[in-house]
Amino acid sequence: MRDVGVILAAAGSGSRMGRDKLLLKLGEYTVLQRSALAFASCPDICGMAAVTRSDLLDTVRQQLEALSLPFPVWVVPGGATRQQSVAAGVKAMPAQAMYYAIHDAARPLVTPQEIARCLADAKRYGGACLSAPVKDTIQQADAKGFLEATPPRNRLRSAQTPQIFDAAWYRAGMAEAVRRGLDFTDDCQVFRLSGGVVYLTPGSYANLKITTPEDLPAAEEILAKREGEARDGEKE
Repeated sequence: MRDVGVILAAAGSGSRMGRDKLLLKLGEYTVLQRSALAFASCPDICGMAAVTRSDLLDTVRQQLEALSLPFPVWVVPGGATRQQSVAAGVKAMPAQAMYYAIHDAARPLVTPQEIARCLADAKRYGGACLSAPVKDTIQQADAKGFLEATPPRNRLRSAQTPQIFDAAWYRAGMAEAVRRGLDFTDDCQVFRLSGGVVYLTPGSYANLKITTPEDLPAAEEILAKREGEARDGEKE
């Protein structure tokens, strides 16, 4: 059943990269294109709304049209914040979308298998977020910069995307955030305002976010390894 709408968050400024990271080439495709293609084999997708900066609307539209994705794609301008941009994507979703899969366009290495697992968990619990255990010990500072607490690492997770939610509950969370004057950088926080729960679907460290110049070589190495394994598999 095609009841999942994808919101591709592509409205970042790219300030830490120093250039438009989504347009960088990663193999034969750009970062943006790889992020969109990860959803191409999911039979549940009813459409994708790519939310981007106004100055990139035409470029993003052309890049996504070149992929001939098996579902409708809409390119819409984002807002001043992450929450406002996702809200613009929600407005573009068709009524048949019973779930919203919100994905950072800067995470081009998410796999179809990870998306499928996250979606299955969202349909079971109402909300799900790909995540991975943190590797470092996390120190929480007080207002003056001194150590305040060291949370137990075994319970900490690094949030990734997609984050997939029951659409009606997510819209309720959005309305509550607006009512309270809140603006979140993480979509799970919005969803939880509706009273929904979020299951942390196990992800992988390979689902990295292209943020700084150092991230691109790491992504290229992961991609090369995957492609090599795929060629080896075809020979067997």
